[in-house]
Amino acid sequence: MGSVTQELKDIVMDSLNDIKPRYKEIIIMRCYKEMSYDEIARELECTEFSARVLFFRAKNALNKTLKKILKKK
Repeated sequence: MGSVTQELKDIVMDSLNDIKPRYKEIIIMRCYKEMSYDEIARELECTEFSARVLFFRAKNALNKTLKKILKKK
């Protein structure tokens, strides 16, 4: 089970490295650091709405990249 978990982590990290740095940054803030949209907005010096839109776009970009990587396997 541990090797499957590590493989999944590796795939996600590879995918994160293949998307725009700004997208990677917001995914890390929201998913790994568990920051609120308000905190992200303050960090990025944007509105909360902009932070939400950016996260939505980042998730879509990550999803596309993950699909490409998983098709290769």
